[in-house]
Amino acid sequence: MPGKILHSIANLCVLVVAVFVSSRSQLALAADLIDPPVFASRNGELSLLMIAAERSGVDAGDGKTYKAWTYEICRRPTGRAPNACPSGTGESPPGGVRLQLQRGDNLRIRLVNKLPPVPNAKHVVDNPELAGNPTNLHTHGMLVEPHRAEGDWDTYGDYVFLEIRQPANPTIMPVATAGALPVPVDSAVHAAHAGHHTHPDMDRIDGAAEYRIHIGDQHPAGLFWFHPHLHGLSLNQVTSGMAGLITVGRTHDICRDADCRRVIDRGGIHELVLKDTQIEASGVLLNQQDPAFCAGAPATGAAEWAGMCPGQKNDKADHTGGRWLHTVNGQILPTIRVGAYGNVWRMLNASASRSYELALMDPAGTALPLQLLAVDGVSVDAGTAGKSEMIKQMQMAMKGKATLIPCPDQSADAGMVCATSLRMMPSARVEVRVLSAAGKSVETAAKLVTREYLTGDPGNGDDWPAITLAKVALAARAADLAGVIRIGGAADAAMADTGALRRPARLQVEGWPVPVEVPAAQAWKPARINRTVLNGTLTQAPTIAMDPDLKYGRSEDPACVPLADGHRRRILFGNPTPGTDNFGLGYVEVDAKGQEIETTRQPVSAFDATKTSICVPLKAAGVAVDEIWELVNLTNEDHNFHIHQTRFQVLDSATPDGMVLPTVIANTGILHDNLPVPRAKDASACDGSAAAFSSGKCLPPKVVLRIPFRQIGDFVYHCHILEHEDGGMMSRIRVVAPRR
Repeated sequence: MPGKILHSIANLCVLVVAVFVSSRSQLALAADLIDPPVFASRNGELSLLMIAAERSGVDAGDGKTYKAWTYEICRRPTGRAPNACPSGTGESPPGGVRLQLQRGDNLRIRLVNKLPPVPNAKHVVDNPELAGNPTNLHTHGMLVEPHRAEGDWDTYGDYVFLEIRQPANPTIMPVATAGALPVPVDSAVHAAHAGHHTHPDMDRIDGAAEYRIHIGDQHPAGLFWFHPHLHGLSLNQVTSGMAGLITVGRTHDICRDADCRRVIDRGGIHELVLKDTQIEASGVLLNQQDPAFCAGAPATGAAEWAGMCPGQKNDKADHTGGRWLHTVNGQILPTIRVGAYGNVWRMLNASASRSYELALMDPAGTALPLQLLAVDGVSVDAGTAGKSEMIKQMQMAMKGKATLIPCPDQSADAGMVCATSLRMMPSARVEVRVLSAAGKSVETAAKLVTREYLTGDPGNGDDWPAITLAKVALAARAADLAGVIRIGGAADAAMADTGALRRPARLQVEGWPVPVEVPAAQAWKPARINRTVLNGTLTQAPTIAMDPDLKYGRSEDPACVPLADGHRRRILFGNPTPGTDNFGLGYVEVDAKGQEIETTRQPVSAFDATKTSICVPLKAAGVAVDEIWELVNLTNEDHNFHIHQTRFQVLDSATPDGMVLPTVIANTGILHDNLPVPRAKDASACDGSAAAFSSGKCLPPKVVLRIPFRQIGDFVYHCHILEHEDGGMMSRIRVVAPRR
């Protein structure tokens, strides 16, 4: 790396002065951390206008500015269909905003698309319609209905098979612009693609769409987020800044007792949005990111880069003079001040593809313990086993997401665990308690870092650089402060028969403010008069999208049958063309003896929105169904499994095939919505093909899950490394009501 560039970066870090005026002002280097601005529900509703657009002058946090795509958000103005926030009311900070909801709320959003065209996005070649930069909205981790509007008078729920198009943009990229693409283009192939849509089951709306998402009265209290989920552009749009936080309930709702609630309320609470942005020397944001933008560690002998690393030339591109910014709430190297009564940090990895290996380091280079409070929006429960057994069980249940130890301050109560490192792949959320060590009488200077992390062996996967993300000032601990707090119970509550994951299904029906149970939805006959048009430009997809009669149980799909007793589903993360760098998912059913049922096999292939890979019928009256899924990574790099509309438990994968199904890991309560899927220890024989796995050449570890299903509708499961998702590592799942 040229010494001149390193010297310039060092001088920049010294010279920039920290200034902060308001959440809409420019954020500067080394300022105190600023929490995202909050929009809180009122009287059971949060009604917002959300405008996706390109904005100039976005502060990079280092004294320079760039253009980004962000959401401008304001409370919905009066008027039936506003498309602009009243002057001075919109929020669009670089770190995003936070939507504060309560159980039982309705979240209403009018999402307006004012994005510019994007003719040079990688996947425009596969789907020329993407050149117009359509978008949509996903409430990640929320246990809500994937409701599809039943007509232009209806609202959408968390339904990702929707394109909101920008009317001013072309819907098809001219063939002449193909040369601007960052990958080789066959003009004849492109011309053939340009005459048709590759997503015929996508609903389409011009300009804006109306959403209504109901938060159930049993919904877990915790940290979630929202982002676009338009297949082929998810990477570009999230990378460019389109994301924000959602919180349900109060932070202290994770507590088991009043003492815990008092401790949390007395201490500080921070939401930390981790985000990376690559800015070329020209000042242009690189929304098709390059993992080799800079080196994994600085050449100066330091352990990590300070907030950013300088671009370099590699075998594919020259990023010399560019900066790879790593921000917390849109700030570079902010200072997080932890008071005498500690902090709760609620952290989100809002990066599109990069993973973080987080640790809080003291001046001596020792990782400080952080009490683990919640994972993916649900509080954790370590049970009552002895300390050594507790750590073993929790480590299995976390499946590589953390390095755990007994909390140093706990005595006889073995129900709490601490982490010395946290692995956060894209979309992960973790909540931890931070405080100074017992007995410290002076403030301690620490730093929040992400270590270098390789997702594959050298030459495969990505090399994510080591970065210091924030400075941390730890005040001496108050004399009356408990070292650990008692949390947990939410996972067991969610998995109960009356809990958010397994209670009988409910459906949104016309005329009702909240969803109703399946028998009531089946019997309801709306008046169908005086309907107000909400989505006036709506063009709904062909009948390949779910038929309302199937949704309500008035008809059935003969191909939609429950798993036989003892059977499980095996999901294969692989390459459609073995040995190449492409992405797809495969599927096969496995019987009770561990044998694959060949007639059920679906080859590893890229996402096809017209195909339903898995269909799950609910039980009578909409009672939830539990399934066992097994994840197998056939490739030579790690992936990150995510499924919409539900949660899952990690099971004991050591149970041999041919014996009983794996059981829940004893004495642990952890629910995930994303999970690392590791490659084989020796991945040299893993070319991404099912054949390599079946032959015994590729031997990755199995990841076995228990997944409850109760949300009726069409949704997806995929790798949440968005480069992989956009590249095809996604499949469609359908849950239907039972035949009445």
